[in-house]
Amino acid sequence: MPNNVYNQLLVCVYSENPADFPTGSVSFVNLVLANATSHTQTRCASADQRTEHKIKNMNTRNFVLICFLILIAFNSYGQIEQDSISAVQKVEKQVEKQTEIQQLKVPIYKLFPTTNYWTFIKLDTRNGKMWQVHFTISEEGYEGELILNSSSLIWDDKEINGRFTLYPTKNNFNFILLDQLNGTTYQVQWNNDENKRFVSRIY
Repeated sequence: MPNNVYNQLLVCVYSENPADFPTGSVSFVNLVLANATSHTQTRCASADQRTEHKIKNMNTRNFVLICFLILIAFNSYGQIEQDSISAVQKVEKQVEKQTEIQQLKVPIYKLFPTTNYWTFIKLDTRNGKMWQVHFTISEEGYEGELILNSSSLIWDDKEINGRFTLYPTKNNFNFILLDQLNGTTYQVQWNNDENKRFVSRIY
């Protein structure tokens, strides 16, 4: 056996009977690393350390890769969630804008003429509040507003533009107030005399 091969065998093989090596045969009986030379032990230990180092490096790379994939997944989920929220907010804004446009078509306040040339009734169409509106062209006449009904006839969250409207009657001082959503009616009597002004529900 060539010397270089023989030397390599000495690194990794140890026999209790050194006389076996000159004969060209190699014995693997009772092979114990603790009985090997210090040089052999060092080389075997180095090989173990390199293997362990490679395993650690592989584990580290796998860990980093897993963390990277998790971060990508979280980032993708966050982006999808953010896009969904943005889409919902965009739809909500469009609905709000359309609602505002629709409400502008139905005014909050309307003026209804009376048989008195100088008097109108101002109605808050959302809740049924009303005022007498008087105007004049002379210094002797009265100009201003008088309260007919200062209380809302419905809850605040039920207010809608155009919900209430007034219908005149043949009586000069009386109107019928109609809730156009639930059909409730009220008798409305206007008058310059405060004691004669009232709003009463019709049952």
